[in-house]
Amino acid sequence: MIYKYLKYFISVFGMGVFYCLGFVILRETHPFSRFPMYSSFPNWSYLFYFSDGENELIPSNKFNVNAGHVAHFYYSFASANDIVCGNFSETTEELHTIGKAMMSNYVDSVQTKYNSIEGLNLYRMGFLYQNDSIKIIDELMYEKGN
Repeated sequence: MIYKYLKYFISVFGMGVFYCLGFVILRETHPFSRFPMYSSFPNWSYLFYFSDGENELIPSNKFNVNAGHVAHFYYSFASANDIVCGNFSETTEELHTIGKAMMSNYVDSVQTKYNSIEGLNLYRMGFLYQNDSIKIIDELMYEKGN
């Protein structure tokens, strides 16, 4: 009878107990981490989107990409080209340079009906938290075809 309850306890709570014991032995491990990326958040955030000539949104999956890939390419390209990015520190010229590379990477390399659209746009929408309010900053990074 006791064996039955012991087996039930181990099956239900065993992994939790094992994980907690592992944390005590190994120390610094997710989700019990003191790394800054888990303990603080910046007051800004970027979002990227495509639109056509009439400013109708085009889903990024039409270019075989998701929002995470677009953001990753943005930061990777900026880093590789020594462009300081984040917290709206980029100049208009730098945004244009990154936008042109992003458009080339995501739009020109994929055959969709949007490749030939005049006025295909790439925007960066940013959110900035200041003085207990959120400010939205929408900037055209690159316009293809005009």
